[in-house]
Amino acid sequence: MRKEMLRLFFGLLGSAWVAGCSESIATNNDLSMTGGDAAPVDMAVDQFPASLTLAATTTQASCLAVDATAVYFIDDSVPSLIRVPLDGSAQTTLAQGGDLRGCVRVDLQNAYFSSSGAIVRVALATGAVTVLATSQHLLTPLYLQGGALYFITDVYGDIDAYNGKNAIVRLAIDGGSIDVVDNSVVGQPGGLAVDASNFYFSDRNGMVAHARNGMGSVTFGSSVLHANSFALGENGNNHLAMVELAGIGIGDVALFSLDGSGRTVLSGKLASSLFLDADALYAGQSGSLVRYALDGTSTTPYAALAPRAIVADAGYVYFTDGQALRRITK
Repeated sequence: MRKEMLRLFFGLLGSAWVAGCSESIATNNDLSMTGGDAAPVDMAVDQFPASLTLAATTTQASCLAVDATAVYFIDDSVPSLIRVPLDGSAQTTLAQGGDLRGCVRVDLQNAYFSSSGAIVRVALATGAVTVLATSQHLLTPLYLQGGALYFITDVYGDIDAYNGKNAIVRLAIDGGSIDVVDNSVVGQPGGLAVDASNFYFSDRNGMVAHARNGMGSVTFGSSVLHANSFALGENGNNHLAMVELAGIGIGDVALFSLDGSGRTVLSGKLASSLFLDADALYAGQSGSLVRYALDGTSTTPYAALAPRAIVADAGYVYFTDGQALRRITK
């Protein structure tokens, strides 16, 4: 009799424990997670925003480009510049070549990419290819701003053993000479962005903005380790988002005004592949694509896939995960 009572007691206890766990799991699966620190937990596919696979692709591209009609990227399988219409119809190879983990930039007439030290321009209408420069050793992907391409290189840098400085250079999109516009990058850079006022880069000394007129600089954030991943705001967002590293595998993601003020912590965990626009910061975190509210109040999971590169327009987020190019409704 005593044994039967004990068996009944422990059976009821086990049932209560399972029920409590089930309730906890259901709560953690809530799509909107506050505080900026939460990570997606085993969510069902139908809990994510509507998505569409635009193309199967093998790519480690560091960035994507999008215009009114298509998404552009470098495919790795046979290195080439690919254009995929926004509706997912047949993709087109615009040009051969392209660097592994390379980057594509586009304007109204052309696409631009780097390939084994060459800077290449491709006409979107005709596919005509023009090599704008050769023998460049790019330390960062290309950045397009104001009719010119910018990148960091050690070809023109002061790279002796004592200072290890590298150069930010400018190349007009119609070709011509390459001009050194800043030679203060120390060591291997973590990225480069440019606007009408500043050069933004992260290097051995941290995340900084150097005024294009040479009249001062701004330091962003606080990190123990460098160089920091970051994203300059696009589509009307005049901010900068960066990863602040407190140690190996430890840190946060923070948002700043372009004068370095107004720090807002968007996440208490590290992230990668940042893209910042007027609506939100999109990034990879804990093996998923996530959306950070710009006031730091929430982290929303967007896909149970780790993004390698992200871009967005007014209605959609586009990303690659190494297997496909995908589109998700904002």
